[in-house]
Amino acid sequence: RARRHDRAVALLFLDVDRFKEVNDAHGHAAGDELLCAVAERLRGAVRSADLLARQGGDEFAVVLADLEPGDAVAQGLAAGERVRAALAEPIALSGGVVVEVRASVGVSVLGRDAGDADHLLRHADVAMYRAKRAGGSAVRLYRATGGDDGALASAATTAGEPDARERAEALDALLAGDGPASVYQPIVELSTGDVVAYEALARGPQGSPVERPDRLFATARETGRLGELDWACSAAALRGALAAPLARPRRLFVNVEPEALGLPCPDHLAGVFERAGSELDVVLEITERALTARPADLLHLVDAVRARGWGIALDDVGADVRSLALMPLLRPDVIKLDLRLVQEQPTTEIAEIVNAVNAERERTGATVLAEGIETEEHLRLAQALGATLGQGWLFGRPGPLSPPAAAPVR
Repeated sequence: RARRHDRAVALLFLDVDRFKEVNDAHGHAAGDELLCAVAERLRGAVRSADLLARQGGDEFAVVLADLEPGDAVAQGLAAGERVRAALAEPIALSGGVVVEVRASVGVSVLGRDAGDADHLLRHADVAMYRAKRAGGSAVRLYRATGGDDGALASAATTAGEPDARERAEALDALLAGDGPASVYQPIVELSTGDVVAYEALARGPQGSPVERPDRLFATARETGRLGELDWACSAAALRGALAAPLARPRRLFVNVEPEALGLPCPDHLAGVFERAGSELDVVLEITERALTARPADLLHLVDAVRARGWGIALDDVGADVRSLALMPLLRPDVIKLDLRLVQEQPTTEIAEIVNAVNAERERTGATVLAEGIETEEHLRLAQALGATLGQGWLFGRPGPLSPPAAAPVR
């Protein structure tokens, strides 16, 4: 619309500083309440015609549309200052908790800083990180230093974000060396609280450009090495479980990426998988992406896994409606409910998903596991949805594997 009518658009991207401190000190319920209070403050600071959205986590975006082209920069910066001023006063939460937060704000203008929506968002994000590096609680306008992509890489590095070359080199070193590390999140039986299993989650080397799992897997995908990385992650998960040791009847949940399905196990990892086959009970987690991407390879893998005596879990059920259609085909031993089913308000769509899952459970005897349980309210909802197993921060965050000495009741 802006292009058709010769108008300008500015995008504000803001991060709530110190949000993690509030979350850690007072719990996730206080964090949720804080986000709602921040949203109300922001709504009062922007024009009724502006679009305010929560981008994710503690990040918000504001679209300033229908601006005069010659005035877009000034209006964007002015809106950024209004947003910062709106968060200057302390925020009172339930239970007498009073917190102080600020915002780092980045501004990007269509036509001046970016030619499309994707770069507009990325450049506003870069500008926000510059504001944070400048001491936090500031407003920064994106400033190009050359061509569009080159400027983005340069700005991202300046903002503390590793560029693609740094990440690729770090991935090369990781795969040529000891490989990724594994952390483990407990899975509990909801009726007893017994730890009955652990899910293995991959991490890059501490302090490296690919320490975070999102960067690690994104870099592997960009460089065509996702299958290789997935085998390395699975091997790391098994090594950690064997070393702990994770004794039966507790099980180890391991994720598989679709890109790894057509890639044979590397020779140097074969011994780990052979030993795990005789000493561990493993449940392989599969998403609907695996079947839609490589159906034949996946079904062969499922047969091989079951022949070894291991289990199959269908992950993120409810995040994509396609996963419901796969249940009769895979006949999973465990159906993992996506975290949004326990963290969002119940809807007709959620009811339909739960009905389909419970019908499959009654037909096959599959176990239902709810993810994302962070509060007692989430726990009660998970049980109401039919889950008997659960995982989430209420029971433990990912960390080193140290199974309880006593075996679970059943």
